[in-house]
Amino acid sequence: MALKRFCSKSGCKMLTDGKYCDDHANLAQDDTTTRNRLYDKQVRNQDAKKFYNSKEWIVARAQRLRIDKGLCQECLREKRIKSADMVHHTKPIRDNWELRLSIKHLESLCNSCHGKIDHDKLK
Repeated sequence: MALKRFCSKSGCKMLTDGKYCDDHANLAQDDTTTRNRLYDKQVRNQDAKKFYNSKEWIVARAQRLRIDKGLCQECLREKRIKSADMVHHTKPIRDNWELRLSIKHLESLCNSCHGKIDHDKLK
């Protein structure tokens, strides 16, 4: 049985298993939204941001998901079946801009597998 901790909301004295109590659970989503907004504003290359909102990317992404039958390719290599949540560039677009729409350099992955990728090794 895991120990409970105080809710992360400043001043809240409720105990919880997670980061926030039930009354403040909506703050977890706010944290993620804020983190994503800061990343987009301060870190993400603005050309890449435009690219990920482009019609060309939406079409290429859908095509890769269709080819991979909507399944995470890394999970399949590990003999697991899991739905893909995203399409990953096997070669970073910041270094290989010309390959950004190349279907053979895209791979369908689940969030878990994508999170395990060491992006620094891809350089």
